[in-house]
Amino acid sequence: RQIYAEYTDVTEPFSIDESWLDVSSGCTGIRQGEKLAEEIRKRIRFELGVTVSVGVSFNKIFAKLGSDLKKPDAVTVISPENFRQKIWPLPARDLLFLGPATERTLYRHGIYTIGDVATMDAGCLRLWLGKMGNILRRYADGTDATPVCGADIAPCVKSVGSSTTLPRDLRTYEDAAAVSRALCENIAERLRKLGFIASLLQIGIRDASLRSFTRQAKLVRPTSTSGDLCRAAMNLIRENWDLSFPVRSLGIRGTELLPETAAVQLSIYEDPARMLRQEKIDRTVDEVRRRFGHDSIGRAAALLDPALGLSLKCGGTAVPTGFSR
Repeated sequence: RQIYAEYTDVTEPFSIDESWLDVSSGCTGIRQGEKLAEEIRKRIRFELGVTVSVGVSFNKIFAKLGSDLKKPDAVTVISPENFRQKIWPLPARDLLFLGPATERTLYRHGIYTIGDVATMDAGCLRLWLGKMGNILRRYADGTDATPVCGADIAPCVKSVGSSTTLPRDLRTYEDAAAVSRALCENIAERLRKLGFIASLLQIGIRDASLRSFTRQAKLVRPTSTSGDLCRAAMNLIRENWDLSFPVRSLGIRGTELLPETAAVQLSIYEDPARMLRQEKIDRTVDEVRRRFGHDSIGRAAALLDPALGLSLKCGGTAVPTGFSR
């Protein structure tokens, strides 16, 4: 990132090892941007000894896609002239923020590629996916115009959440804890992938009669650790669910996000060494799942009741603010 800063002060980290750079003020066209990307790629390999893949494009979504097309050491240019040939034949799941549940919905309607999303009637996508349908269509058809957020701009992603409708109703706090743990692992993994920590936790509960309520609480400290998120979620559940009605659907969301590099005030009652160990464990689990699949490692509690279906993949939606508007 220090190298990036030599080329532009408009740099937006996307995860621990990804960033968007807006170099439009210093480039006269996309070809000059390609030359700049080649220079950065060679510098990083020479000075740091690591390889990078770079996507050069006219918007953030296609730049991200371009960086994924050729690895481990390449520059890919996606221009207004060639994006239909390069991007549209790709599977719909390659589109940023298009998760497994959305992919299944699109498949049911015969939409398999990014080009299918781009050319599908906007009204149909909105009917099937709600507001997210409009967002994904703009991602796919090249009309995304969300700016790169510099270091002095608030994060584009405002919340990360996960929810599930259960195969059977929840009737005990033990049931709720098992589901909460799976949901919070999902949220924590995505927070770490995006490079954020959450300051506020929200829960949403819907009972078997489809009545619902939401509650929220400030976290003791901003975090992306699954254990901290789950403890906060269970505190809210115990305070607001009295077991008098069965729960059909449970959702948890981390919001008021901060960059993971933000300064955090610790409590004198906390053990920093324990916190670091837990974060290291969570990131190790992330790496195992990345290399060997999500179900290669998990908590034993998820096996206690197979009927709850607690093998939750790292999906869900994290929506940039610009598109929410």
